[in-house]
Amino acid sequence: MQGGQQRQNLFGRASGVVARFRALLTSVLPGPFVSAIRQRRWRKAMCGIRVTSTGLKMDLRGYDDWLIYHEIFDEGEYEKALEALCSFHMRSGATAHVLDLGGNIGFFALRCADAWLSHSLPLERLRIVSVEPVLENIRATEALADLNPTLRESWTILQGVVGLRSGVVRLSEGPGHFCSSISSDSKGAGDPLPYMDLSTVCGDWPEISLMKVDIEGSEVDLLESYGDLLAKSTVVCMETHGVGRRLRSLELLQSAGFQGIVIERIVGLGSDELGSIWGARDDGKLNLTGQ
Repeated sequence: MQGGQQRQNLFGRASGVVARFRALLTSVLPGPFVSAIRQRRWRKAMCGIRVTSTGLKMDLRGYDDWLIYHEIFDEGEYEKALEALCSFHMRSGATAHVLDLGGNIGFFALRCADAWLSHSLPLERLRIVSVEPVLENIRATEALADLNPTLRESWTILQGVVGLRSGVVRLSEGPGHFCSSISSDSKGAGDPLPYMDLSTVCGDWPEISLMKVDIEGSEVDLLESYGDLLAKSTVVCMETHGVGRRLRSLELLQSAGFQGIVIERIVGLGSDELGSIWGARDDGKLNLTGQ
């Protein structure tokens, strides 16, 4: 008993010495150097190759990647919408057409394919189109597709700005995945880019099985501009930016026939609010349990 107490005391003193040494280093070394060390240790612990239960792979390269991974795969932001999609297509035998607007670095599309495979559905019956304006994110998405070659036939990756049907906006790219913004000001900062007309992408689809929307504040422009695409969408999941856009998006979805709308999450207040919502047409075909 006495030996055990001595070892515990020694361990406590050693821990105190290590803690004081770390504090001393932190006070002496330059702040950026200490931050770089912490980032390196964090990346070693949290980043690298992750493999899903169905064998799909992703490479988490840093904090931004991990944050998106955590939101989609750990917290399951889109799980109910994906479950509705897969459950219906298990019964119907039809091909699913998924429109991924604001594809970012491709993790939503990967999770969609992962959910599809986990329901033992064949990739031959899955079509995903991801649209993303930021070139760096497009390159990351292409790298993700290269890491999962079995998805290449099912997954189309396009660079473009979506919202209105036509016009030109300026795209300002920030340092991270979430820091880009668009402006209609012709004299604003950023590169001028034309809006992509989505009717050229999916106008000939018989239906949009799932439309995912995360386009940094342009969601209302999209819903108001593409009533025809919304009318043939079965499941919609989206992020809203600001309380006004959330309320208008809910109004437009309800007017388009989406009765089973679920507000999954709201963080922030007023114009800084971020919302996550999804809805489906409850026409007897979809399993909307758990709402």
